[in-house]
Amino acid sequence: MLDAISEILKGYNVDLQYFLIAGLLCTALFVLAYYRFLITIFDPLVFFMITMIASGTLMLNIDTDTAMKVEFFVFAGCCWLGFILNKRADIEQGVFTLDSRSLLELELVLLVLFVVIVAGDLYIGYTVGFPMFSDDPTVAKVEAFTGGAGIFKRFNSTPYQFLAAGCIVMAVLRRRRRFYLALLAISSLAIVLEGSKGSLVPIVAILAFVVRRDGLRERLEAQGKHLMRYAWAALILGAAVALLVSVRSADVGESGAANLGARVVLAGDIVPFYYPNRGTVPDLRGLGPADYVSYLLEGILGMFRLVPYKDPLGTTIMGATNSSFGPNALYFVRADLFFGPYFGCLYCFVIGYGCGWFRKAFFRYRGGSAILLVALLTMAEFAFALAAESQLFATEIFDLTFLLVPLWILARIVTLAIAGPGPTPLVVVGEGRRGATDILTGGSLAAEGNRIR
Repeated sequence: MLDAISEILKGYNVDLQYFLIAGLLCTALFVLAYYRFLITIFDPLVFFMITMIASGTLMLNIDTDTAMKVEFFVFAGCCWLGFILNKRADIEQGVFTLDSRSLLELELVLLVLFVVIVAGDLYIGYTVGFPMFSDDPTVAKVEAFTGGAGIFKRFNSTPYQFLAAGCIVMAVLRRRRRFYLALLAISSLAIVLEGSKGSLVPIVAILAFVVRRDGLRERLEAQGKHLMRYAWAALILGAAVALLVSVRSADVGESGAANLGARVVLAGDIVPFYYPNRGTVPDLRGLGPADYVSYLLEGILGMFRLVPYKDPLGTTIMGATNSSFGPNALYFVRADLFFGPYFGCLYCFVIGYGCGWFRKAFFRYRGGSAILLVALLTMAEFAFALAAESQLFATEIFDLTFLLVPLWILARIVTLAIAGPGPTPLVVVGEGRRGATDILTGGSLAAEGNRIR
């Protein structure tokens, strides 16, 4: 893998020896900054740390002004300050209570999402072929969803993550457990056939949050289940999928494993594309906060054909055109590009605070809606998309809301027709007492310190 990294670094005019030294320094810096906020080893915060380590390492090695290097680390510090204001996401947890009507609403939404997602991927496979089976899945997964098929791509993103989160929660609650695990497996297979390297990553992240949430963790302990072994299985399968896509891609060939590892190490590769050529791309000159608003809403307005779709910001920074390929325009690049060195500090602070807030919201939820609980779990899972690509984050939030609200209303109408408007039994709690009855199963919750409310 070192050879692969060395070859890539030569294209950036970076020496491998200095890269490794800078990497050790940045690893120490960012691990010390964030490690105490980790929920589990599968926390999405881990990949964010890797991205920042890689970005900082490249920043110390590329040929650019010292002022730009200082600005990068100041921006990173502002993001960290915003993030730590939320404290540990899993420390202060709220009691939540769900009833059978709320769970039925969630079940109806999950069933509709499952049908739509699987049917959409089967349609793509029937009409243009599954991208995973193409000669180059990386290219095919983009080309397959063009010409009006982009709606299916949207279903494979945030709606799939909501489906995965909902199926896992239902399985933990032992409400038709095998059925929902089957839905999760089938829908995940459909997503894998899409050809994405990170298709199974959401499952790993969702499991990481579930095992630390009061009210869900106790049920796992009461059942003697260790959900983390499923997280390891999903991680291994996800790595296998990523490796398969890398090996099959035309630009990787037989060195797929080394190049995949190298790309993980170089997760911050926006740095050598942006900073040495800063101010030279005509389309990126003279941008300000108003342009950031346009950039943020572009994906949403493009869906309604109100504005034409543009190349991703990372693609434009690379100087490429008519392409959907390119590095993520990470938060410190957007801060410099749209807000400058001073207001950019405030922007980075807000980004860091937002990432921490979305993570914390899931753990502190005290309401009684199963759909909202799963929606908060979904947002916690992709919270760091706000730092990686805020336009993508805004689009994912919109997609989730745009699809979920109508389904939620429909599920509420159907549920009221089936169950009626009267009270229903409480079935899920955030805390409970020893030996309390579990209405879902008729058994008892033996975990110490549980209190039903």
